[in-house]
Amino acid sequence: MRVLIAEDDTVSRLALARAVSGWGYEVIAVEDGNAATEILMRRDPPEVAILDWMMPGASGVELCKAVRQGEHGSYTYILLLTAKTEPQELAEALDSGADDFIRKPFNPLELRARVSAGVRIIELQKSNRAALQSVRASERRYRELFENARDTIFVTDAEARIVSLNHTGESILRYAQADLLGTPFAHLVVESDREKLALSLVNARQSGRAFAEVELRTGFASVLTLDVSVRPLFGMGALSGFEIAARDCSDEKRTRLALRRSERRFNYIASVGLVGLFFANRDGEITFTNDALLRMLRYTRDQWSAAALRWNFFTGSNGDARSTDAQLAHYGFCPPYRKDVTAGDGTLVSLMIGAAVSEEEGEILAFVLDVTENTKHDAGEPGSGGNV
Repeated sequence: MRVLIAEDDTVSRLALARAVSGWGYEVIAVEDGNAATEILMRRDPPEVAILDWMMPGASGVELCKAVRQGEHGSYTYILLLTAKTEPQELAEALDSGADDFIRKPFNPLELRARVSAGVRIIELQKSNRAALQSVRASERRYRELFENARDTIFVTDAEARIVSLNHTGESILRYAQADLLGTPFAHLVVESDREKLALSLVNARQSGRAFAEVELRTGFASVLTLDVSVRPLFGMGALSGFEIAARDCSDEKRTRLALRRSERRFNYIASVGLVGLFFANRDGEITFTNDALLRMLRYTRDQWSAAALRWNFFTGSNGDARSTDAQLAHYGFCPPYRKDVTAGDGTLVSLMIGAAVSEEEGEILAFVLDVTENTKHDAGEPGSGGNV
């Protein structure tokens, strides 16, 4: 810690310098106000200054005023050294910017106590300044992340009124931030989802994070489905607001609904018994069959398990046993083809088969129709209803 001593009296200056350096401080000693001014106006001035009130060049009071007017970040704790005792004069010293004063001739114990008090204040200010700089750096980083995030991010007050919306949110939701300031976030949420939002705010306060899927109205009067993450914000130990991050999941929701519809349709087809279905894995093992397929092929479940038929039992249209696998490998599906197979009771059954391969697992799904009667009819066999 550096201490500037500005005293025109040589004996007093040397005594001050000897005492202060003996306490472990780095001393810079000058004999007039001009030299002190030059040192105190540097970008990195001493942390503590002991200035004589009356000295050549610039008085201690003048120096105090100049230092306080010219400070840019660094603070110097100033002790004014004076023989003056009038309250009005001492008040003038403090008003000029001095932090404290000590009377001449100085008492070493009193001087040490006042210098130590100044050092503690300077160290506290440095600590506070470092903390403030850290907070400001964190705020800058947060602002950069906030504005450049791919998700929509709202910041609200403790009552969930909007105080900020990032650029992504403005673009996706078609709102200008200025138009939403002070608006309750719930007003953007469709009525049927507001209770869900309210519950998320409560859960976020209790557990630190909450999630929900809600629908929001956009500035173009459309509605988007958003996955919302709610995080509480605290200041001075109390709730100050919420950060609400939202990601558009409208396409995902439409996909889920389409999959559910497809699943219902598939389950219906599999259960009504009009169409035979089976799955086969990459190795050709048949992993699932519905009851309709077993009826077509005259098998019981136990007989089917014992027969251990594989995918190649169904492959290849009549006259071209390789075409099915080739088309599945090239296109991922094959158009319906006819295949005559021997049923479990030894009879010949004509099947119409269509198949496709799932992209993710490579599993084959096949649909099977029994066209035996149609085949007999086309061939004009007796009892088929065709021409003999």
